[in-house]
Amino acid sequence: MRKLLSILLSFSVLFSCGKGKEPEYVPKPIILVSFESFKGDGLTVKVESLNCDEVYATARETSAGTPEAKDIVREGFKEENGIIFISGLKQNTGYTVYGVGVKGDGYSKIESFEVTTPSLYSWEMSREDIPGFADLDLLPGGVTSKTPNTWDENRLKPHVTFTDEDGQEKWLHEAFLFIGSEDALRGRILCIAEGKNKSGNQDSWKDFADYWMKDGGVLDVLDMTIGNAVSRIGKPAFKHKVVMTMPDPIMLEYFYDKSSSTTYWGSVYERQLDFSDPADQVLAYRWYIDYVREQWNRNAPEHLELAGFYILSEILVAKPSGWNYKYKKWDKILPPVAAYLHEMKYGLYWIPYYQADGYDMTAELGIDYTWIQPNKYWDYPEKEQKKSWSWVFNTMNTYGHGMEIEFEGSHGEAGWSQWEDGVARTSSSILETVRTSNDAQGTAKGNPNPQAARNKQLLRDYMNELKKAGHYGKSRIATYSGTNAMYEIATSQDEKDRQMYLEYCRFIVENPLRK
Repeated sequence: MRKLLSILLSFSVLFSCGKGKEPEYVPKPIILVSFESFKGDGLTVKVESLNCDEVYATARETSAGTPEAKDIVREGFKEENGIIFISGLKQNTGYTVYGVGVKGDGYSKIESFEVTTPSLYSWEMSREDIPGFADLDLLPGGVTSKTPNTWDENRLKPHVTFTDEDGQEKWLHEAFLFIGSEDALRGRILCIAEGKNKSGNQDSWKDFADYWMKDGGVLDVLDMTIGNAVSRIGKPAFKHKVVMTMPDPIMLEYFYDKSSSTTYWGSVYERQLDFSDPADQVLAYRWYIDYVREQWNRNAPEHLELAGFYILSEILVAKPSGWNYKYKKWDKILPPVAAYLHEMKYGLYWIPYYQADGYDMTAELGIDYTWIQPNKYWDYPEKEQKKSWSWVFNTMNTYGHGMEIEFEGSHGEAGWSQWEDGVARTSSSILETVRTSNDAQGTAKGNPNPQAARNKQLLRDYMNELKKAGHYGKSRIATYSGTNAMYEIATSQDEKDRQMYLEYCRFIVENPLRK
């Protein structure tokens, strides 16, 4: 961590003493320069200074020699209002930025930092704005122990198209979120958690991206699924989008152990990163973003566009008063990441849980769009109601957020052993029939789900409440369907399941926002 300027100042005072004279204090100029953001053909440098008449900065390719102070002043750009913009830089080039303060005839110590300018791919250069979409469908995956963990065309198809009551196949979702939270291979986790989990390292992040983007991976299969649908029903009126999840740059290797390593993650530019410094957490994010962009360019999907990146943590502690703020500090991490994405016309997206920290700070954090999780699907009518539709819609009205629709299939059957008076109170499966044998006797599979009607009504509540609140056609929609519920209700042999799927599909495609 850099020292405060005031501390540096205390060490820069010169003592000039003559015989019989009082000490004369002559303060020296002091500066700090740091990376702010990329813009166009240049970069913005943040400047902090004391005792300076002027501050200048210049950028030289890292292989070039170090300039003297007078050279920085002669060839550099002048600070205005705490900012210096250095223009005329080449793409994908390593630069060292040098800064110096001037006081009379004297100079401060030269301060510097290294950056590599971004390189835009051809498909990025043609963008005029961040791509838009009306709805976002969550596709779970990654290096996980959850099943199923492969996405073939059969499993993807109910997310991409549906066949209505008249036998007409139609396009369904506009955008897809590739999301996951674990590295089962290494026993690591990709999001901040209070449990005794080991934090994901650089290899975990790379493997997560590769799961989606390797040859024959989900990106390839999704592009093929869309292409095959195009051959059947023609091109859609929109280009399908993908949003890619970014793992959390967790400060500590074991988040529960505040004495554990902060240098566990890996290295960038041959330098080991230290996640106690938010600048290094930003650098890790940037490395990941660039790796995803590189892999996307290599895959070159025909029917998909990379729209942006998603913040995995469902809570963003960005105020000093927040829980464990000093170990999270999202206000120091996300704004420069957002600035980097915005320069390339990518969006930054987030889906917080109900009343999670950060829902009221999204603009300050640089987040382009947020969907609130109502979490009402698990707020069963027979339980004490802990979630409020009024809070959800008041928050959406105040901050311009969207809403997530939530339901689960067989993934929600985990509590079948918790029966009360012959009723499985904890089942959140929307399916009419039990798909697994998770009860103590192993007899649940194939039996009717006593909570199917209740859970279908909970899903209908999401759609009805959004309309009643006046947000249908105005606010974007995201959909969480558990691990596999979209496929399960679409392919179910039970008519009630298939009708529920069609009801949901009509809600998505008839959304006025799509027009």
